[in-house]
Amino acid sequence: MVLAIADCTGHGVPGAFMSMIGNDLLNDIVYAQQVTEPDIILTKLHQGIRYALKQEKTLNQDGMDIAVVVIDREQKTLQYAGAHTPVIFIQDDQMEIKKGNRYGVGGMMLQIERKFTLHTFDISRAGKVLSIFFRMATQTSLVGRRGVNF
Repeated sequence: MVLAIADCTGHGVPGAFMSMIGNDLLNDIVYAQQVTEPDIILTKLHQGIRYALKQEKTLNQDGMDIAVVVIDREQKTLQYAGAHTPVIFIQDDQMEIKKGNRYGVGGMMLQIERKFTLHTFDISRAGKVLSIFFRMATQTSLVGRRGVNF
């Protein structure tokens, strides 16, 4: 099972356009290419966004912050990789926070190629409740202040 949560750049039509590009790319990566490693999914998504928006040739800096989780029920593992999106993992009353990498996918950062860190959790001892929480980036439009978390 592959789960993803993303926050695209832009509002209105530009944000919707970015969401459509991201969704199409994720579907291609996971279903057509059958990639199930979260870090590789993010790398391919980054490359796909840069190609789709011609970011090598234009000044376009659109992209997204995204977390990808893959749950393997047979291996009893949960894998996570994040692009500027941490995950909070709670199991057996123990909480673990894993930070994503400090960059999103897409955009014009100096490093064109990006490697994303893969985190693996053992869920073989998971009780009745296994919780995963994502914390998205701060919102800058709330009350006109930067850094207000929601």
